[in-house]
Amino acid sequence: MAQHTETLRDITTLQDRIIQMIAAKPPDDSWVEIVVSFEVEGEDGGETTDYTIFAVCKSASGFHKLALFFEIDEEDLFLELRRLYRALNDTWSTVDVRLLRDGRFTFDFEYGPPKCLNGDMDAIRRFDTYLDGYEQKHLNDLESAE
Repeated sequence: MAQHTETLRDITTLQDRIIQMIAAKPPDDSWVEIVVSFEVEGEDGGETTDYTIFAVCKSASGFHKLALFFEIDEEDLFLELRRLYRALNDTWSTVDVRLLRDGRFTFDFEYGPPKCLNGDMDAIRRFDTYLDGYEQKHLNDLESAE
């Protein structure tokens, strides 16, 4: 039980580190949301990964997406998060992270084969239309993020 509690504490600490790392990615303060989708397949050093990360930025002309990138050591934070969850018999394949400007965030996990890594075109394109109707879909989030 003590090991379980310690692992949960380690997960919380690591998720906080990931959020801080993500929040530092945009080059300026125009962002209202940062979206990450991180996939992993394989285990114990033989992992294959894929990710998408972008910021939704607001300007006088509206919203736009700004592509962002991870360094290798930043990707390793997600692999470590997966290892910690696996120690609790919880082996996710995809984690979607959403960070709002006001500091609220979510980590949503998916199980089963990672879709993008396995060529699922719908999954690969799912963020292509993310800004369509963005203001209407996320009005409550945007108001609280300003």
